[in-house]
Amino acid sequence: MNISIVGAGRVAQNLAIAIVSSGHQLVSVHNRSTDRAVRVAGLARRPGCLPVVLSIEGSGANWLQFPEETQCAVLCVSDDALEAVIKEMKPRRELLCLHTAGSLSMSLWEGRAERYGVLYPLQTFSETEIQTAVSFNELPLFVEASDEDALKQTEELARSLSQRVYRLSSERRRWLHVSAVFGCNFVNALYGAAEECLSEIGLPLSVLFGLISETAAKVQRLSPQDAQTGPAKRKDKGVVMKQLELLGSKPELQQLYRLMSERIMGEKL
Repeated sequence: MNISIVGAGRVAQNLAIAIVSSGHQLVSVHNRSTDRAVRVAGLARRPGCLPVVLSIEGSGANWLQFPEETQCAVLCVSDDALEAVIKEMKPRRELLCLHTAGSLSMSLWEGRAERYGVLYPLQTFSETEIQTAVSFNELPLFVEASDEDALKQTEELARSLSQRVYRLSSERRRWLHVSAVFGCNFVNALYGAAEECLSEIGLPLSVLFGLISETAAKVQRLSPQDAQTGPAKRKDKGVVMKQLELLGSKPELQQLYRLMSERIMGEKL
């Protein structure tokens, strides 16, 4: 399939590499910053890839004019920018238009495209180089589309990238996305809280790496409830109250510790 990408951030970088690695042609990369578009194009470049057509600088009227050979346009822009970017598009009727936002509805395309849908990769992405790009082979991809023909084409694209493809409506995808926020983004924020506590005694976060690895491995074998350990799980209120006292100089962490302990214990402190 001949594919154009809109955006040049972390999702665009990883998706561009996956697209070309799966045998598709990356026809164009569109972004208001040409430098970033060049970076995405360079990351994904492979022998046989068609020349990449880059957007102009700024927000000119033609920055979302896709080459004639483009069969699918994938929008990899921030959630806050997505609706505005879609409103700038005037795609050809036959063009399949997809966005990659986990929490936003497919309905954003209504009245702007004839054939449209969603291709949502459930993964956390960082700024990448080719050698550190996320592998899409086992990455869950969630899809939906405006009609059966568009859905078939979207699924074919998704299955060429990953072995794990699921149909999911916009409403159900909102719950999936919020679960990912709890399971990934908030967990990472808690690593930051742990690092802040460790800094009080001059130790690096790396002293917890073994514990972090075992916890992540355990939850793949057991339910979170069965894998839970610690003073709150044991309802050892003496330890909990002492640790709350220790955190008195860090009121935000103290409040967070209290909320998490109360959730685990199932009762108020």
